[in-house]
Amino acid sequence: MKSQATVNGELLQILSESGLPVGTARRAEVHSRGLWHRTVHVWVVVPRGAGRADGALLFQRRSPTKDVAPNLIDVSVGGHLGIGEEPLAAACRELAEELGILAGVDELRPLGVRQTSAQLGSAIDREVQTIFGIEDRRHPDEYRPQAREIACLLPIPVGDGLRLFAGQVEELAVEAGRVLADGNVVPVRERIRADDFVPSVDRYFYRAFVTARRWIRGEEHLAI
Repeated sequence: MKSQATVNGELLQILSESGLPVGTARRAEVHSRGLWHRTVHVWVVVPRGAGRADGALLFQRRSPTKDVAPNLIDVSVGGHLGIGEEPLAAACRELAEELGILAGVDELRPLGVRQTSAQLGSAIDREVQTIFGIEDRRHPDEYRPQAREIACLLPIPVGDGLRLFAGQVEELAVEAGRVLADGNVVPVRERIRADDFVPSVDRYFYRAFVTARRWIRGEEHLAI
């Protein structure tokens, strides 16, 4: 398991504002200076069945020890690309590292590219995110998450998530899984609000739920 000091010292490819590679920098410098860099997001879509009439979208609550956006709720899986690493390969690697999902490249569906800039505490996070989706039927306690990265797993029913981010409800009760230090997951009931999520200005999470609903309904042309 990597220490936080090791993680902060990781070398990342940095980009110009137009997305072209312009050099490398350590992870800590990337976030302190607000340098553009590449990441991947993978959304885990839970299909209908096993008590999930509407299907669900899996979220994670970030560990309280994370240097960026600690304790906030975020995409199922996310991470930085290594130097020279392709987004699809990075997505498969992050799925294995963070959730224990061993996925082939043909199991992931591309959902687009997003460019985002946010001030998250002391960090200035400027990312070019390549987004993928994967379907998985497991319950939270069947994953083997990385405890240093993830505090809780939250499969949020699609209809509930749409209502939350449309402002129709202020709070949801979610059957979730708290991640223990040994990586095991225990069932818990979490009450969550929209301001518990990583902030965005582009309604990213609402759009993710819209895409999940279309995915579950069997539509073909998907993008976030």
